[in-house]
Amino acid sequence: MPHRTRSKRRRYGYAHQVARKNWTRLLPLPCTVCGREVTAAMRWDLDHNDAGTGYLGPAHRGCNRSKGARKGNRMRGKRAKRREPLRRLEL
Repeated sequence: MPHRTRSKRRRYGYAHQVARKNWTRLLPLPCTVCGREVTAAMRWDLDHNDAGTGYLGPAHRGCNRSKGARKGNRMRGKRAKRREPLRRLEL
């Protein structure tokens, strides 16, 4: 598999970097997920809408990635049921 850097991912190219720089100038702002303040000194992501066609604003990195994980888990469906432990067969 080829090595991909952050800037080379499909959604996060040059246009995303410019948008992020523009949003940085507006900080501090409330997180789009939890509502607490996001500052330029924090690790933050630029949250986008579910369609990926626009930006909602800054979000704490943990908040944004947890939100994405929850969405992905919902899309995959319910958790797999736990399997019963294997039993040894007596011969």
